[in-house]
Amino acid sequence: MIAGGPPAIAGAAFGLFALVLVTVGKNVRWKLDIPGLGHGSPIVWGDLVLVTTAVPSAKDPKALEFVVMAVERKDGKQRWRTVVHEEVPHE
Repeated sequence: MIAGGPPAIAGAAFGLFALVLVTVGKNVRWKLDIPGLGHGSPIVWGDLVLVTTAVPSAKDPKALEFVVMAVERKDGKQRWRTVVHEEVPHE
C-alpha cells in the first residue's frame, strides 16, 4: 500500500475471512459442470452465483462465445445465461 494512497489492486482482500474445508461429501451443497473454458472466480451476488465461460460458437466454428451464467446459490440451478461477446481467438 502506498502511504496515504489507495490500496494496491493485487486481487487480495485484507481483513477477516472464513476458511471452509471442502472434501468429497462434506460442506458441498451442489456441484455443477460448467461448459467451455473459464478461469475466473465465481461471484456471489445475493442469491445468485455468477460464473463466466467461453464456449464454441454455434454460428462460426472458429469463434468463441463469451458467456455469463447465473445459478441459484441454494441449489445450483441455472437462472439465466447471456452471451456478452463473440469473436475468433487471435492465437
